[in-house]
Amino acid sequence: MKFVIYQTLIIIGNSYKTIFMRKRVKVFYVLLGVFVFTLLVLLIKTFMFSSNQPAAMAVERKIVDEKDLSQLSELLQLKTVSYQGRNTTDSSDFDLLLPWIKENYPVVNEQSEINLINNSGILIKIEGQDNSLKPDLLAAHLDVVPLAENQLNQWEHPPFAGEYDEEFVYGRGTLDDKGSAFVILEAAESLLSEGNKPTRTIYLAFGFDEEIGGNDGAKEIAEHLKSQRVSLRMALDEGSVVTKGIVPGLDKNTAIVGIAEKGYVTYHLEADAEAGHSSMPARNNAINQLTEVLDKIRKEPFKARISAPLRAFINYLGPEMPFPQRMIFANTWLFDDLLISTYEEIPSGNAMVRTTSAVTILEAGVKDNVVPAKARASINFRILPGEKIEDIENYLKKATFNTNVKIRKSDKFAKNPSKISDYQSESFEELAGIIAGTFENSVVVPGLVIAGTDGRHYEGIAENVYRFSPFILENEDLDRIHGNNEMISIDNINSAKTFFYNLMAN
Repeated sequence: MKFVIYQTLIIIGNSYKTIFMRKRVKVFYVLLGVFVFTLLVLLIKTFMFSSNQPAAMAVERKIVDEKDLSQLSELLQLKTVSYQGRNTTDSSDFDLLLPWIKENYPVVNEQSEINLINNSGILIKIEGQDNSLKPDLLAAHLDVVPLAENQLNQWEHPPFAGEYDEEFVYGRGTLDDKGSAFVILEAAESLLSEGNKPTRTIYLAFGFDEEIGGNDGAKEIAEHLKSQRVSLRMALDEGSVVTKGIVPGLDKNTAIVGIAEKGYVTYHLEADAEAGHSSMPARNNAINQLTEVLDKIRKEPFKARISAPLRAFINYLGPEMPFPQRMIFANTWLFDDLLISTYEEIPSGNAMVRTTSAVTILEAGVKDNVVPAKARASINFRILPGEKIEDIENYLKKATFNTNVKIRKSDKFAKNPSKISDYQSESFEELAGIIAGTFENSVVVPGLVIAGTDGRHYEGIAENVYRFSPFILENEDLDRIHGNNEMISIDNINSAKTFFYNLMAN
């Protein structure tokens, strides 16, 4: 009997073993099939990930001479500094901008209609050959950011001297944004001096308070055009540039045309409590209440995601990348999380994938042995397209729920993200073709501008607003914008003049 039972158990055990082995083999083949299918999908989508690059347009090269550089030097010497609280009606170097244009660009002055808008804004209308075509607008701003007095000794060339040599022009505003205004005027003067006219009417718009929001400059210029019932095909302002050596794995420069910019809002947080002696601090004192909320905001940021402008960037840049990166860009359905985590690792990349918050001002206390009754913080948010100011307010209400911390919005510069301009339009294709013709060995891609520009003020009167400065810049150059030792190469000036000349002439 025991023998029979023993044999029976052996038979049952062997049967289960056989069944288990068969199931394991089946699972293996199922997993292998899934792997092979996934690999095939990845490869097929990668090989079908075709280039979106435009055909490079033939361009006529333009250069600046010694006389031109001396004119730029004069512009840089004008101390057109914007700072918070500045009265834009005050007499200053801003009053010298229009005379500088009229003196140095006589053909533009004679053959164009020039208007002074709101004291210092300058609007120039260059009549085109075909009035049936919608006009374009080229924008730049002539104000600059203030200088930190304690950093003046770090400038190798005086910031307002307008010095230049055979390679570079030095000074505040060379990159942001007097350099752009200068090459736009140079291109217009060259075109008109040759007896040519642009195909369509071109407006040149020069604001004077972009660094403090543009509400008195570009916004008023846009309102003036609207009152004249002007409808633009395209407005082109500063923003992205041609980056060199910034995209890992790409052996070409990347010309990024901004098709949108992030929104902007600042909120003030304030906590109130009883003041007290530092030897007997209350747990819920104002500083503790405020810092607990700030810590919660730091630990619970807005969710990272790939917005529409970043998706466009991926679709244009991906096909130009080496195979491993191209496979990732071509299969975002699988690798979205990998892309997002990669972007999150650096501040500029993190700003591309989420609404960011930055505590910029903290105020509390007047004496080291007194626990203050009030504590305040200012938080600046840069809002990703697809979200809005209302979402920021709801986020802060959640963060301050069940606390005594009050929130208050600063309305002065508050703005939602811009609309997303069409990167498959005629105007974008034209821009991309001229960029490709001007900047050899470059790829042209749409993208997101994480800072603010005057471009948003023209959204109401333009079909599309693009943000692009035609300069080749490396990482160290980008650090000079709003930083120390701002300068621009003469090669960049020549390329930018070439770009704007051909854009006007096309």
